Amino acid sequence: MVGKAQRKGDMKRILLILILIAVLVLNSTASAQNAGGGVGVLNTPPTFVSIDITEIDDHYHIEAVVSDYNGRNDIYSLDVNIIDANNNMISNFSYYQWDSTDRTTASRIDSFVDHEGDYLVREECNIERYVGSNWFMENTTITVRFVVRPLDGKTITIRAHDFRMEEAYYEGPVTSKIAVQPIIQGRAIPIIVSVITAGIGTGAVIFDRRNKNVLAQTVRQKMEEEIG
Repeated sequence: MVGKAQRKGDMKRILLILILIAVLVLNSTASAQNAGGGVGVLNTPPTFVSIDITEIDDHYHIEAVVSDYNGRNDIYSLDVNIIDANNNMISNFSYYQWDSTDRTTASRIDSFVDHEGDYLVREECNIERYVGSNWFMENTTITVRFVVRPLDGKTITIRAHDFRMEEAYYEGPVTSKIAVQPIIQGRAIPIIVSVITAGIGTGAVIFDRRNKNVLAQTVRQKMEEEIG
C-alpha cells in the first residue's frame, strides 16, 4: 500500500513538472516577442482549434472553434472575407462578442454583422460556449457558426481578434474541413504543450507575471490541490 501511494505521489509531481515546463516554454515565446513593452499582464493571441466549412442545402455553414489562453472572454471578434476567382471580395461579415475593445466598459452583445454582400443569414448564425466536464474548454473556448447564402467564392479568410487586436489567421478554399494547428504569436505550439493540453486540459494556460490573470490563478490552485 505504501508503495502504491508513493508511486501515485511521484506521478502527480511529474505531471506538475510537465505542466510547469509547458508554461515556461509558452512564457518564453511570448516574452521574447513582447520584450520592452512593459505590459503588466502577459497576453497570448487567440488560436483556432478547428474550422469546419460545409455546404448544406446550397448554403455554406462555417464553424470556427476559437480558444484564448487568457480566457474565452478575451475574444473580441471574428472577421470573415470571401473572395472570388478574380481576387475580388464578394462578402465580408463578422461576429462580435463585445461592443467595444475597451474591456473596462465593454458589454457582451454576441452580434452578427453583414458588412458587404448581403450573403449572411444572421437569424441562423449562433455562438456556443462549452459547458461540461472539460474545465479547460469551458474557460477558454467558444464556437462561432456562420450561415451564408449561395455565392461564387474561391477563397475564405478568417481572423479572430482579442481585446488588444492580436489575431489568429486562416486562409483557404471556401469548401474544406480542416483541423488548424494552434498558433501562438506566429509560432506553432510545441508538441509537448499540445500533448499536455489534450491530456489534462489546463497545461497550455499562460501565467500572469503579477498574478492578475484570474484564469491562471485558478489553474495554479487546481494544481496545488492535486499535489496536496
